[in-house]
Amino acid sequence: MPFDAVTADADAVVADAATGSGPAPPVRAGLRSALELFALCGLAITQPVLDLFGRAPQQFAFRGVQGFAIIGFVVVVAVLPAAVLWVAEAGIGLINRRLGQRVHEALVGLLVAAIALQVVASLASGVVRVVVAVAAGVGAVMLYQRVPPVRTWLAYMAVAPVVFVGAFLLASPTARLLTSPSAAAVDAGVARPAPVVIIVFDELPLASLVTPDGAIDAELFPNFAALADRSSWFRNATSVSSSTWYAIPALVTGQNVQSGKVPVAADHPESLFTLLGGVYDLNVTESVTRLCPSELCATSSAALGGTTGLLGDAVGILASRLSYSGPGGDPVAALVEPLAAGEDVVSGVSDVSDVSGDAGGNELSVVADFELNQPERVGAFIDGIVDNGPALHYLHILLPHVPFRYLPSGNLYSGPEPDLGRNGDTWSDQQWLADLGRQRHLLQVGYVDAVLGGIVAELEARGVFDESLLIVTSDHGIGFEPGHPIRGLEGQPLDNDDLADLAWVPLFIKQPGQTLGEVSDANVLTVDVVPTIADVVGIDIPWQVDGQSVFGTPRSDPAKYFHPGDLELLPVALDPIRLDPDVDLTRVLRRGPSTLLGPSVSFGAATVPQSSALSQGVTRRWWSLGPAPELVGMPVGSVPGGRLTQVDATVADVGSFELAPGSRVVPALVRGRVDSVDSVDSKDSAGLGQGLAIAVNGVIVATAPTYADGDEVAFAVMVDAVWFDVGTNIVTVHRIG
Repeated sequence: MPFDAVTADADAVVADAATGSGPAPPVRAGLRSALELFALCGLAITQPVLDLFGRAPQQFAFRGVQGFAIIGFVVVVAVLPAAVLWVAEAGIGLINRRLGQRVHEALVGLLVAAIALQVVASLASGVVRVVVAVAAGVGAVMLYQRVPPVRTWLAYMAVAPVVFVGAFLLASPTARLLTSPSAAAVDAGVARPAPVVIIVFDELPLASLVTPDGAIDAELFPNFAALADRSSWFRNATSVSSSTWYAIPALVTGQNVQSGKVPVAADHPESLFTLLGGVYDLNVTESVTRLCPSELCATSSAALGGTTGLLGDAVGILASRLSYSGPGGDPVAALVEPLAAGEDVVSGVSDVSDVSGDAGGNELSVVADFELNQPERVGAFIDGIVDNGPALHYLHILLPHVPFRYLPSGNLYSGPEPDLGRNGDTWSDQQWLADLGRQRHLLQVGYVDAVLGGIVAELEARGVFDESLLIVTSDHGIGFEPGHPIRGLEGQPLDNDDLADLAWVPLFIKQPGQTLGEVSDANVLTVDVVPTIADVVGIDIPWQVDGQSVFGTPRSDPAKYFHPGDLELLPVALDPIRLDPDVDLTRVLRRGPSTLLGPSVSFGAATVPQSSALSQGVTRRWWSLGPAPELVGMPVGSVPGGRLTQVDATVADVGSFELAPGSRVVPALVRGRVDSVDSVDSKDSAGLGQGLAIAVNGVIVATAPTYADGDEVAFAVMVDAVWFDVGTNIVTVHRIG
């Protein structure tokens, strides 16, 4: 039947429904309503969602969605909203035809209002935006009721969602994930097969591990120091990018940064995994990237959220677009930034004292790979290491990556969202907040050191360590300069200090049978990892690589090249930054932990618990940050007279100071505001930068300067967990005279 006949018949039914007379709505009227809802949902939901996700193919990599699952996501987005609304409307219409028609008109108005909210988002916000949307919705209902051509036009617009779907599947950047050739294992022989173990930490700069004289800080990181004594430490190694989406593909392919490519196997069919996959068993745990082909590596998309998680992302984005204030900033960045940085929420804690132990099912609740329990992932990786022939064991773990939540002991602590001192990808210009961020990072690196020690111990216990080619590195670093970029992911300029923190990464390579350590300052890049593996095990790489074996002839080009990060993975030119390895390595060594934590110090030890790390002389430096570290461990009453004055203060999250027996979550981050100062503008009585001593149960546990939090005078310190008792803990704040 001609489409005009359908619309004409439906108009007659609408007229009947308006008077409540006439026969029950025919199938044609139901079809007409479905087409109208399909058209409006296409404009309000399908187009904005598919446009956004079409420009963010990395989102599908995060969620482990590929192939036909992408098509399934598109079908759900395009069909489900309209189908749900139509079924609800039809059900009501079966009960009362007039009411069903009114519901349909109300849905028309609501969907038009939703379209208007998004259209005017860049022009207005708040009340103005809502008023415009309401007016558009009411006007649309009036036109729909009184102007038949509007209904006819709306029915014809049902073709629009089909066009949106076609554009997504055929022309968007995500579309190539459906058409890229599949990756396959290389059919090549291995002359010297040996187990290959690769551990890639995330957001770990070399500067976080070293002393000014160029050694590993063994007092803070004994397991990294022990590895350096048994391997070749390439101290002048640099990553090629501050973005994981570029750095990891370069590391596992041996090729320089290729802009616009998604970190999935379809875009990088030639990689370490396909090089060894034809001969080696693969025990692969990836984070953020999906570079090992599904034919070679089993990836649990359910654990990553899969299509369900992707739909949840879409709902979140739509909620933001339809909110009172509307979306802020670039919509693609709004979609992917949480995935790049991680949420700052602690919903539970695993038993992390044993990295190979059972995690108990609790999680650090964040986004995508960040919501997976990191200690549990380490345990699963270790369980896959068996001594039964050549195998590739690859672990990319999201540690010590933000959020900062781990202490060296394995205890966890919660923190605010957004986190202290962070403004997107830039640190606050207040020195204390950047220093506190670095202290928390170093504490988390202390936990990473324990994780590394656990992995090495398991390799030895399973008889794999001695004969293996072991590589330990990081994808990139992180910066802590006040007012400077944290990673440079938003296109900010990077100076030499930023690059020293972002580009230089640890790289330890233990060859099979190696027992003695050596240090090399040769110009090495992370693109050298795959060529080095090929050199050691004796396999030819059948594709062109930009790296070279670290055990071969040194590079003739003395320069290094580093690409800034890019949150969107768009096909834009990424101009590399040229680095001077000789000059900048010296700068890196000058930025070690001792510049923040200082050398070993003695705290007031009279009241330090015997079990405390402070009394053991090994890790007491962790807690030496602050203007008066010599006060830590002293009872408030024993401080010389007049030096301390208690101040009125409000401590945040006071409920967290009630500790249950056996709890592994501790209130290590103590923060709040000084109430005796009304605002920063009237801060004369306290003063920004005024030294404060924080006491728990009458003992000073940390010192810190005050800082500005909006118009309030605030404080924040890290506290060793040993100072907290089971049950109630009392926190007091004192001004240091």
